[in-house]
Amino acid sequence: MISDFSFPICVAYGLGAVERLPAELVDRAIHRPMLVTGREMEGSPVLNRVCRLMQTCVLFAGIDAEPTEQNVLDGAETFVIEECDALVAVGDSRVMNASKAIRLKIHHPHPLSEYAFGISPMATITSEMPPLVTVPVLGGCGGEVSALATVVTRGKRKVTIQSKYLAPTLALVDPELSLTTSPWETAVAGMEALGYSVDAYFAKPFHPLCEALAADSVRLTHQHLPQAVSEGRNLEARSGLASASLLAGAASAKGGGLARSLATAISLAAGVADGVAMACVLPAVVNFLPESERDRIERLERLLTVASLTQALVDLRKQVGLDVSLRSLGIRQQDLADLAQASYADTAHLESPRACDLQDFRALYEQCW
Repeated sequence: MISDFSFPICVAYGLGAVERLPAELVDRAIHRPMLVTGREMEGSPVLNRVCRLMQTCVLFAGIDAEPTEQNVLDGAETFVIEECDALVAVGDSRVMNASKAIRLKIHHPHPLSEYAFGISPMATITSEMPPLVTVPVLGGCGGEVSALATVVTRGKRKVTIQSKYLAPTLALVDPELSLTTSPWETAVAGMEALGYSVDAYFAKPFHPLCEALAADSVRLTHQHLPQAVSEGRNLEARSGLASASLLAGAASAKGGGLARSLATAISLAAGVADGVAMACVLPAVVNFLPESERDRIERLERLLTVASLTQALVDLRKQVGLDVSLRSLGIRQQDLADLAQASYADTAHLESPRACDLQDFRALYEQCW
């Protein structure tokens, strides 16, 4: 059965949801969509299936493993030259991020860094954007529903752009599409969802709805990720992870946190996916929480039926093959000061319940080394 709901955007969720794509495009009077995906997706069964459903589209398979500003500019140029009228994003969280940034650039001329969250003065983001339909193949940060886009700028900075206008028009969340993804890809996506959910759950802003969503995303990831990694074709586990990603994206409206700032610097320095970096830092992030968060921590522990949230995170990353340290990722101890500087410059940590200065960031990285 496919469920339809409209929070935080219009979502069709369930096995076979992708089959709704042709009718949804017709309903929105979309005649020439541009399909955005990663380079490695070309020729894949999932992409071929979506292309058959769309019948006619312009394919842009130009998204790198770490989406860059050049990817975005190339996508926006293709959209304009081919006279497209909408975007359909098919892939993982990085494709969702890049598609939202492409959507922005079509009618917004400034460099992406000028739209970044925390920049002052920030260039104005308006509602002038083409429709965007997201079809996640594998979740993660919940980019299929969130109003965030993260890309690497020409200045080699990883920035997050945040605006209600970036939220996709529609998400078609079909867990069946993830059945062929590898154990490694599954583990990485699951840990990325977990990092975003933990950050949102503990973020300072008051948003009880998003806090509840973040807690359930943590529960679903903890419950289903090990089985999805070990039994890739288990639909119940895959559906649990698809829900966890969706909830993580919705919960991100509450705010960011330390995990995002720490992981962003690591992913750039070590050339690893955000989920790998999240696996590395999450236990240290929970240990850094102030005593005022004890009630929230215990609430999560009861939800997960574990004695220690920190230990549960350590155990989970071991179960899914992501028991990594900064040392194992190729980060040298003498590089930790530079990492601390980079993470301190990232604004996501400003919403953490405990302030974190340069010395704190260095100490956190020491724990992860």
